[in-house]
Amino acid sequence: MIRNLTFLIMVTIALGLSAQRPEFNGDGLDDTDCQYLADTAASHIAAHMKVRKATTRVLPITKYLTNSKHTWTDGVYTFYTDYDDEGYISLGGLPFSADLDLFDFIGPLSVKKGKILVEDKPQARVNVEKIGDFVMLVERDQAGIPVRAFHSVSEEYERNYYMVLLFNYMLAGHYTAPDSSDVIFGPKMPFYSGYKYAKDPGICSFFYDFNSGDLLISYGWKRVSRGNPDLKKDERMPGEGGAGALMNPMVWKIVPTVAGLDVKIIHDEPFVDHNPRIGGYGDEVSLTYVESPFKDMPGHWAFASVIPLTHTLLKMFPKEVLTLMRGEIYARHGDTFKDPDTQRYFDAQPWYKKSGQAVKLTDVERYNYQLIKQVEQSK
Repeated sequence: MIRNLTFLIMVTIALGLSAQRPEFNGDGLDDTDCQYLADTAASHIAAHMKVRKATTRVLPITKYLTNSKHTWTDGVYTFYTDYDDEGYISLGGLPFSADLDLFDFIGPLSVKKGKILVEDKPQARVNVEKIGDFVMLVERDQAGIPVRAFHSVSEEYERNYYMVLLFNYMLAGHYTAPDSSDVIFGPKMPFYSGYKYAKDPGICSFFYDFNSGDLLISYGWKRVSRGNPDLKKDERMPGEGGAGALMNPMVWKIVPTVAGLDVKIIHDEPFVDHNPRIGGYGDEVSLTYVESPFKDMPGHWAFASVIPLTHTLLKMFPKEVLTLMRGEIYARHGDTFKDPDTQRYFDAQPWYKKSGQAVKLTDVERYNYQLIKQVEQSK
């Protein structure tokens, strides 16, 4: 058992900047929050690019595990670890709704002679590591391959804010709908200006249902109702769906694909126009990936060469996507592939050029390659 396991708070897995976290329907978030998230993601991407070749370092555990409570996230669940006087590291802060069978934590931890031990896993190696410019709690197997990983949430970040950044990194980009409309997540997302209707902004919150495997996002905030056309003109007043009312976002169920994203619209407010117009309730739309926000880093999954990932976030991607995500790390260096289907895929990419030279991965790339392979093999 995990000693002193406590459930202290109900964590809403919807992402905002305020201390009062919003429900998934969008209450409490506005266009300013969304724009701040996108702008911050853009500046952080630039910062991470500068240090992506940094060497991995193992950090002392005192600051993060044996000194005081410390907060971690796998990108979906956020929790803290706390050290007791018997040498055990307890786990707390998980939501009441957390299914511990689905929450893939490392296991019961203790500290002995400055080393982290895992109950029933004598061969496991657990370290606090700095990978690039991220501090991580990483479980590695006997061969040193990462199996599970969690990001440290420093005092600089409100924890849900940190999670939305991780999520934005992985889905951020420029997509197009079948009608050629642009859909942009992360940096360069379009926004409203005050109450003036402009364009639907992209992701501001998400929810991942481990039981069903559904990945849901909120899309478009403060959309303006045109009013119920069945009402008399003098009854079409703002509020309750009247003309001019500011409505809740759409909810999309999305599946990452090799080409981009498959979207099913599972909630849409009545009498609301969209810009771009990509569909309404019940519609299914395939979005095609066009461009990454990681400047000068080619490929669909460029984040895998810049930011250390977590096992939980990677589980959101289908196996065929993980296979190409992993291969793309080597393809960016001009490597070739024994599997003919993989080679054909990268031959078709306009950025891919065979180098004919031995490939040397960065520490971030090596870590991500190994972790992606672990998750891919588990599917």
